[in-house]
Amino acid sequence: MRETLRTLDGVERKTLPRHIVATILESSFMAMCWSGSDIIVKGFDAGVLAVTLTTMAPGAAMVLSLAMGQPMAKIGRRRLLRVASWIGRLPLFLVMFIQGPYSFVALITLQAISQVAITTSWNSLLRTNYRDDRRGSLYSIATLFGTLASGITMVSAGRWLDINGDAYRILYPIAAVIGVIACHVFSDIDVRRGFEFEPEKGKGPRALMRTFFADRNFVRYELAFMLYGLAFMSIMTAKPLRMAGKVADGQLEFSYSVLLGSKGVFAVCMAIGTIFMGRFMDRVGPAGMAGRCFVLLILHAILLIFVDSPGMLFAAEALIGLAMGGVNIAWNLGPVTLAPTPGVASAYMQIHVAMVGVRALVGHPIGGWLSHVTGDPRWVFAMGAVLFTAATWVMVSLGRDVARQRAEASRTVDSA
Repeated sequence: MRETLRTLDGVERKTLPRHIVATILESSFMAMCWSGSDIIVKGFDAGVLAVTLTTMAPGAAMVLSLAMGQPMAKIGRRRLLRVASWIGRLPLFLVMFIQGPYSFVALITLQAISQVAITTSWNSLLRTNYRDDRRGSLYSIATLFGTLASGITMVSAGRWLDINGDAYRILYPIAAVIGVIACHVFSDIDVRRGFEFEPEKGKGPRALMRTFFADRNFVRYELAFMLYGLAFMSIMTAKPLRMAGKVADGQLEFSYSVLLGSKGVFAVCMAIGTIFMGRFMDRVGPAGMAGRCFVLLILHAILLIFVDSPGMLFAAEALIGLAMGGVNIAWNLGPVTLAPTPGVASAYMQIHVAMVGVRALVGHPIGGWLSHVTGDPRWVFAMGAVLFTAATWVMVSLGRDVARQRAEASRTVDSA
């Protein structure tokens, strides 16, 4: 890490400190959004439909990224970040007054829609400001700080909610302010000269799909993430139904401290995984790293089937945390690394983010439906293990092929 920091160029030196600060703030905000599925079960006594909609909203909204390129070109990255944060995050102040679960779902959905613009513009800037050979390492440094902030936020929130079950009415307005500040900090980062977003680079949905199908490696990458995402999202919906559901209904009914504390364990283990995964990705590439991390997700899904105590839940969350340290980096940087030129990186990222929406519209309802018809969310965990296994096979094979292609290209250049 020290060697990487010593070799930063001027743009990277200016970007990294603000990237770290923005990530700490953003992760603290998102920690409360990620806790929404547990809060809606325990705080609003929500049923399967409301839980499904809450967990589905962030992913389903991502399909809108297909239409994000042209607005980004017209409005500008900085203004888009700020406006999106105002529209999507400040309304969370209304949590102070709402009563029913579906009002909460509406606010979470509005936030999720605004997050599409934030994520797309955020990752596009990192693609241009960080060079290829150190992007993973620099991203992992910022992510390390962010995951620690996320863990601290969730553990603290869990303790507060156990003391006062209505504390979420205060926590969400505080989070909204922090989330807006995060976007303002990031919007002040200057784009590397020569890579400013030009109006003609904003592609519409049809042009984006042509870009997608023209790159076979990218199609395979998205197929692997589709399988992974269907498993991940169905489990996201089933997990709060199992862990926060009432004992009277045959579920575990863990306390807020356990539920949000397990998310804190996840965040800390993700930080630990991130320390090693950034440089590892620089060596083996995003597909090679993601394929290895998916193996841990298989073990996570299997362990969830047998969870019957807080300790076992913490162990399961530790496994997924370590895995997601790598998966998160691969998800954010894989498409822009696979992009053949910086000019199409934004298009690749738009497609990648939109595919999250596609699998969210399928994965979350499957998780809710299967939990409902069987009366036992553990069937969803078993299905997830099978899908994670399929995703591992696709991603590992892609990683090997990409490594071979790059080795052949390198030999061709050397011989020339």
